[in-house]
Amino acid sequence: MQIVNISGEVSHLDKMSSIRHDLGLVVDASCDQTENLFNVMSRNSFFNASYEWLIFSRNTFNSSIRLLRRQNLNVDSRVVLAEETSSEDFMLFDVYNTLFRRNGKFHVTLAGRWNEERGFSIDCRQSLYDRRHDFQNVAMYVVFTDLKRKHNRTILERLETNEPLQDFALWRFSHHYVQMLMMKHNFRVQYITTPGWGSQSTMAHKTSTGLLGQLKLRQVDLAVNTLYVYQDRIAIVDYSVVVAMHNCRFVFRHPRRSNTRITFLQPFDNSAWLGLFTGLTVAGVALFCAFRLERKFPWNISRTSQEYLLTILGFICLQGFAGITFLNASKVIIVVMLSCALLIYQYYSSFIIGSLLTSPPRYLNTIRQLISSDLEVTIENLFYLWEFYNRTTSPEVEELFQKKILTGSESSTDVITGIQKIKKGGYAMQCDIGYAYPIIKRTFTDDEICDLQEIEVYSKKPLHLPLPKGSPLKQFFRVTLRKLIESGSGPYYEREFFSQKPACPRDSLEQVAQIEVVQVVHVFYILAMAMVVCLILLVVEQIYYRFHQRRERVAPYMS
Repeated sequence: MQIVNISGEVSHLDKMSSIRHDLGLVVDASCDQTENLFNVMSRNSFFNASYEWLIFSRNTFNSSIRLLRRQNLNVDSRVVLAEETSSEDFMLFDVYNTLFRRNGKFHVTLAGRWNEERGFSIDCRQSLYDRRHDFQNVAMYVVFTDLKRKHNRTILERLETNEPLQDFALWRFSHHYVQMLMMKHNFRVQYITTPGWGSQSTMAHKTSTGLLGQLKLRQVDLAVNTLYVYQDRIAIVDYSVVVAMHNCRFVFRHPRRSNTRITFLQPFDNSAWLGLFTGLTVAGVALFCAFRLERKFPWNISRTSQEYLLTILGFICLQGFAGITFLNASKVIIVVMLSCALLIYQYYSSFIIGSLLTSPPRYLNTIRQLISSDLEVTIENLFYLWEFYNRTTSPEVEELFQKKILTGSESSTDVITGIQKIKKGGYAMQCDIGYAYPIIKRTFTDDEICDLQEIEVYSKKPLHLPLPKGSPLKQFFRVTLRKLIESGSGPYYEREFFSQKPACPRDSLEQVAQIEVVQVVHVFYILAMAMVVCLILLVVEQIYYRFHQRRERVAPYMS
């Protein structure tokens, strides 16, 4: 036990602001300086749950009650008034106020008795929460922001509307929690709207502009809007419990086919194609040398170079060989080339057929792949998202923001316009999926829903109902909110306001495999190029033929 001189206010603050917590204080109400002590403690809000107070009263019970009634006692205060009724016999009273600065009701409840012979006897066996959870219709101020949206409805009409979600409206979700708190704790609310969230600059200048400014200056008792946990807010906000997990993801219609690779080259990667081309080239050169070598033997086999090349190309295309060869080396090369071409053809054709029988693979799954894609990228115009990109330290996310979002036709848009562009394809938007997916379910066809793909930029973040720092309501609201979540009332509203990605309504095995023009367009390119080359060769051959024909007619006269 430490006994200190409390004659000065500096010593009060020095001792009460000690790093030690759960301090116990014993006060003699008959002391002349008790009123000064209480005034100092009340101004600095030291009658909170961190301090246990035991006040002895000897024949001053009524004056002690009048003195405590004027102090900043709240529902979390732990003040016990011990009234001495006789020698070594005390009656112990639990003293608190529901909410002092909102003119709450002052309560004095008999908690028990103590004397030297019988010890301590408890008259009230309820827990602190059960004794004090009824706030007896005290009026509280609750703040919320609707992000400067224009409207012609009252605050309650905006909070209690049952219209389908069309844009950001998380305050409608958290308002259900506020209503359940009101029913449990029996208090009234007066709503205050703000034009925005507030910023660090406005809070530094001690203005009440914005939701965070209202909380910092303790002008309100609770906020309807849920908040993320950030380090710079811990000094001004007390968080209750996690009422929901929130996430904003990129949503887009995945392209049916990759634009980064020709369809007919997809069965093998570049290294496989290079190996096949090298192997077949070496085999073709060896076969060409073998054919040329046969011309030196007296077998009367004569072939032109064009016939050699066409024969080798026929082996690669599984056309067989109708000629005659006498060298065993040529026969081995022909068998090997035909076997290799057959195996390559099996792998190639099975890939093409299999790709038509199953859904195409999703190749846009990461942020890096999204950066490399041709999709136009934007974000929903939400404070949460702008704050995330301002705070992020991920190199990939910063690159995405700089290269795709800021350089696009529009860096941000509303969710309705963004979903309309997603429906057309070639467009990705990061949005609040809680209300974006219900809109998609109402407006997209089955095929468009099956094409949906999402990319998670950051993991789900917990949402809390915020209170001012040091709020006496914190522990009571935490207990009540946990009970609501455990009972299922909270998750019921969470399922209503936080939708999941809609499932594809059709089975991939039931869909008809159709080849689109885009998939075979390269065949037409090759055919067109071949026709152009043939036309050029035809013109050259005609010119060459006419030139030689003219020389043959002129030659006799020249001789």
